[in-house]
Amino acid sequence: MRREEDEDWGAFGNEDLGYDARAATHVSWRRALGLFRPYGGRLIVILGLILASSLAGVAAPFLLRGIIDTAFPAGDLGLLALLAGGLIALSGAGTVIGALQGL
Repeated sequence: MRREEDEDWGAFGNEDLGYDARAATHVSWRRALGLFRPYGGRLIVILGLILASSLAGVAAPFLLRGIIDTAFPAGDLGLLALLAGGLIALSGAGTVIGALQGL
């Protein structure tokens, strides 16, 4: 026995619908992706920002490892300054990327 709430769901959860009823509610991937076509440039920019943010997140632990494993034990202040500057730059880049993603 069907409940009244089930009728509002259309093809979802109603296994007794025939092929014609299901085909009428079907939306193709081509049509769905076509809705994003006007926003293609923005999507590419957002995906690029996400990629840059991910790369910055991956690079930070390697810089920290360089500081702990190489610069400190060797007492190399030049390398320490370079790696610490890289961490600061990554932090700033992450902030800028986050702000751009919010636009």
